[in-house]
Parts: sequence; C-alpha cells; structure tokens
Amino acid sequence: MDTPEKPDTGATSAVLTMAQSRARIPKKGSKGERTQQRILDAALELFAESGFNAVSLREIAARAEITHVGLLHHFANKDEILMRLMVGRDRVAAAALREQLEELHAGDSHSADPLIELRWYLDGLHRITDQLYMIPLYVKISSEATDPGHPAHEHFVRRYEGVIDLLRDSIERTYARLGMGSPAVSAYDAAQHIVALTDGLQIQWEYAPHTVNLERSILGYLHAIGIPGSATAPDDPAENGSD
Repeated sequence: MDTPEKPDTGATSAVLTMAQSRARIPKKGSKGERTQQRILDAALELFAESGFNAVSLREIAARAEITHVGLLHHFANKDEILMRLMVGRDRVAAAALREQLEELHAGDSHSADPLIELRWYLDGLHRITDQLYMIPLYVKISSEATDPGHPAHEHFVRRYEGVIDLLRDSIERTYARLGMGSPAVSAYDAAQHIVALTDGLQIQWEYAPHTVNLERSILGYLHAIGIPGSATAPDDPAENGSD
C-alpha cells in the first residue's frame, strides 16, 4: 500500500523559490567564494527538498551548475557542506545574541518591560520568519541528526544545551524581576517547553504556514506561566512573517 503524500500547501515551493532567488543574487568576493556560495545555495535547496541523507554530491554539483570534480575542489564531502550551512546560520544568530545581551546588561536594570530578559529569544523568532527558506532544512536535518552517527548530531546536542541554558537563566531573572518566588513551572522546565514549542511550530509551518505565528505562540505560553506581555503579539500569523 502506498504511503499517502503530505498535502501540498504551497509552503515547500514558496521556500524553494526564495532559496533560488537568493542563488541568483550576484555575490561579492572572489570567483572561488562565489562558486562556494553557489554550492551552498544549491545544497540548501536540495537538503530542504529531500533531507541530507537522500542527496548526493553529484546532485548538488548539478544544481550548482558545476562539475562533480569542481565541487570537490571546494568541499571534501557532503558533511562539510552541511556543517558550513548550519554553523553559518548559528554564527549570525550568536553574533546578534551577544550584541543584545551586552546592550541589556549595560542598560537600565529596572526596565518596565517584563520581557526584557527574553527579548533576545523573541528577536530570534523574527530571524526565523525572516529566513523562511531555512525552516524545511532545519526540520529535516534536526530530525535526521538524532542518529549519533549523523555529522550534525553533536552540533544539535550543543545547540540545544546552549539555548536551554540561556533561556533558563533568562527566565530565572524574569521570575526575580516579577517577584515570582515560587513559580508553577520551573525556569528549566519552561525553557525546555519553549524550545519544544518552537520546534513543533516549525514542523506545523511545513504543513500549514498560514496558521503559524511563532511569536504569538511563545508569548501566549509565557503569559500562561505567569509572565505578562502576550498582548504585544500580532493576531494574524501573516503579520509575523509566516505568510
């Protein structure tokens, strides 16, 4: 019996169109750097379409319109391409996070914003919705990488540990700001719940992008555990970049 295909909501084609548009934008840098970027753009499209395991180097080379040998001149194997994509994405996010935390800790510690300690995560949700072409890649690779032998396995282990630790610390400081001495949900549990909610919503986005609003959902969860501020989220998913 054939396995039913996932309903085509138009999300995948829209994502690939965005990725293909990126690939056509002229890149600055040397010829070698531009070729590497073409390879990365091609790999991103293919990994988003089929996942990491199902894609070959020859397919990436064909999509990038270079020879297989030409691709190997820039990347030794598929693992190296994947890690360049994942690390590059996280490097941009980490730089933005460092800047935000420095501004926060140098600013007014008595801010009236009850979510001031969590703005870095909420801003990260905006970066996700500004880079919709990365959602299919993230969903597929993070699922495949549960295998300890996957090249991105350790990357995701460290990533989850780091994000949950940062969120736990931010939630603890938020509880303290609000005088919540005995919260119903511990800071660590709340951090895990938020990460799980974010990942789950990205999977839902793959099926029904017009129904998903990451920021509104996270703010709703924070409100449910006693942290105010959910009224600042837009009601329409499209207003948060999920259209």
